[in-house]
Parts: sequence; structure tokens; C-alpha cells
Amino acid sequence: MGCDPAGLAMDALTVCAAAIPDQLQLKVKRHDYWSEPARLWVAKIGLPSTMKMPIQNAAEKPLKRIDAELYKEYLEELNAWKEQKEEDRDEKPICKRKRVDDSTTEAMQNVMHDNPEGLMGSHDELSGLFGRLEKYGGKGSGADRAFWLRCYNGGSYPVDRVGRGSFHIANASVSLIGGIQPDPLRKIADNLPEDGLLQRMTPVFLAPSKVGRDDPIPPVSERYEVLIRDLSRISEKVMDGSRVIFSPEAQEYRAEVEVRNHQLLSVETFNGKLAARFGKYDGLFARLCLTLHCIKNVQKDVLSDVDLDTAKQAAGLLFDYILPSDMALYGGILGVADNHDTLTDIAGFILSKKLNVLTYRDLSRSTRKLKKLDHRDARALFEQLAALGWVQVSEDKNPNKPPSCVVNPQVHTEFAERADQEAARRSETVALMQSLGRAER
Repeated sequence: MGCDPAGLAMDALTVCAAAIPDQLQLKVKRHDYWSEPARLWVAKIGLPSTMKMPIQNAAEKPLKRIDAELYKEYLEELNAWKEQKEEDRDEKPICKRKRVDDSTTEAMQNVMHDNPEGLMGSHDELSGLFGRLEKYGGKGSGADRAFWLRCYNGGSYPVDRVGRGSFHIANASVSLIGGIQPDPLRKIADNLPEDGLLQRMTPVFLAPSKVGRDDPIPPVSERYEVLIRDLSRISEKVMDGSRVIFSPEAQEYRAEVEVRNHQLLSVETFNGKLAARFGKYDGLFARLCLTLHCIKNVQKDVLSDVDLDTAKQAAGLLFDYILPSDMALYGGILGVADNHDTLTDIAGFILSKKLNVLTYRDLSRSTRKLKKLDHRDARALFEQLAALGWVQVSEDKNPNKPPSCVVNPQVHTEFAERADQEAARRSETVALMQSLGRAER
């Protein structure tokens, strides 16, 4: 296809998760009721040339075929039901589904009502989904967002709407894939409420596409289709509430992963959005474990224990691929910190002035935003810079004393070229402002 294989891999993994019915879950800890299903949300990020939709169509093809077969079966049952005399009819047939396309919240809820095993939500453009979530504004928007938050977590969801009446969804569950371009994502993130909806999505950055090849389709494609069909039939082997557990060795390893995930939460001092994303890692690790476990054992016994090898594979995917992708999203597209622009200005000032020590006075001179900076806010900025490895804060913790810190000399070595650029930019800005001042006079 010429596309980035990472997009195919993550979309295919999400389709596998969607095919696995929700009644099968993984019990995360030995002495806890907490369990996770195989439910993933993946957002492919790239320009139009990165082939987001061809990737998605290729990954979804087996599930689309299953869905078409289920709909054909439903039509046959419905026609047979209609041909019966009214007094002889049983309950009206239910339309079983495995996926939905770009559905509105109302349509999704109607389909979910009859499909408690979970659905695959496919979106050409995730910006459209976010746009629909905001279409009502205020009260209506909040209700729709609450529904989608539940779709990630799963579980029962009551629907009470004027004009539609009231009904109960036994299990609001959606595995989600879609694509989005960087600029719309940045604008959406700036306006999103702090409810963690974006942090539930695993970003996949797509490399530019290349020229494809007209080669015979490899056998792996056929095996993938068989796999998706086998995964969708797991419900025939398990009962509602069936739970897989970690083997003793895998459980010990899971505890180590939990410690590492907890350490990641320290980024909260300078990026709350990224910390909120890391807060999802324990559950995401369990979901990856269950998905990989089912893929490996679908022809054997899916109710066997998750072994150490599978747990290590899931951790490898989490820390070697997903973690760097999250850092790229929250540290690149969305800004490394909640006050990213301010920290960038301070860093540029440090480089341009070749500072070895950064003082409170330096901060107030670094950018116009900090002209009236108080001591406590200055210390918070110093601590953020320290967390990013740029400075070492002085030991004096007196909140009433102007803080100062030592600049890490390595930043001047690593960003020497950037320092020259920053010094030139600031000189040009000063010259421009001076010339404008003379022109006004």
C-alpha cells in the first residue's frame, strides 16, 4: 500500500479488540474486583497524504464483512417474522451489529441497545465526532460527552431524552478508530473540557506515504480475516462475567508496570493533560494484555491465564511505542506544558543570553507576560524548568524570597545552534520595535 505499517498494526489491533465480546474481561489484580475488557481507542494523526482512510478500510474489512452477513441474516428473519400471522409472532428480530460508521450519539445509542457485546466505532475524521459532541453547546453537549466517556469505560447507561423517551443500555461500549490532521487536533484540544476524553485515545503518528507495489497479497491477510471471525465467536465459548486472570509470574510483572506508570504521573507539575493520559496506563496495559492473549489463544483456551510473555509484549507496546507517541502529542502538537509558550520564551532567553544562573529578575525580563511575576509563580516556573532538566533550583525554600537556580550547562551544548537563532531573532525584534517607535514620532 505504501502506507506507514504502524497505522495498519494499531488499527488491526483495535479491530481485534472490537471483535472480542465484552463479557470476557481480565481481572487486573489478585484481590480486587477491577476488571478490564479488550476495548481500545486509536487516533491516527497525519496529513491527507498519509493514507489514513485506506489504512482504516484495510484493517476493518473483515469486520465489515461480518456486519454485512449479520444484516442479511436480520433481513431474512425480519421478512419471515412479517409473513407470520400477528397472533403467532414471537418477539421482533433484533439487528445484531459489530460496527457503526460516523454515527450520531442518538443513532449509536439505538444500536447499542440491541448489542451489549460492544461495537466498533469507525470515523473518517475524528474532528467530525468532536464537532458533533459540541453541536448543542452547554447542557446537551455535556450529556453527549458523558455518554462517550462511558463508551470507553463500558457498563450500563440510562437514556432519558425528550422526544425519544427513556430506555436502558445494558452495556455502552465502543472500540474507536479514526483519523485526524494535526492542526484540527490542536484546535480541538485547546477547547476541550478537562474531562479526559482526549486522554482516552492512543495517538498513532503516520509517516508520509510511499509509492505502493502491485505484489500478490500475502497469506497474512487471509489469516487476519480468519482471526477476526474467530475472535467474534468467543461469546460462544464464554459466559457473561467470564474473567481471565494473570499467571503468578505475569501478576508480579504487572505490579512492576504499575510502579512505572505511577512514576510517570510526576509530570503533573508541568503538564496536567499528559499526566491525565498516563493515569489511563494501568487500564490500557490490561486491555492490551487481554487483546494479545485472545489473539494468541483464540484457537485454544481464551480462559487460560495471561502469561508472562504476553504481559511483556503488552508492556513493550505501551512503553516503546505508545509512550513516545503520547510524548510527541502532548509535548509537540499540544505543547510540552500547560504554559508551553511561556516556558519556550524563558528557554529562548536562557539560550540567547547564555545564562549560567537564572534569577527572578531574569524571568521578569524574559517575556512581557512575566513583567509582574510574583515570587511564588516564579518558583513554580523554576520547578517546571527543573522537571524538564533545564535548571537546578536553589535549596532555599523561603516562599517570600526571590528564587534562583543554576542552569544545566548541557542545554547550551545541545541547543547551541538554537541559541544563535534565538539571539538573532530577539535582536531583530528589538530593532523592529525601535524602528516602529521612530516611525510613530
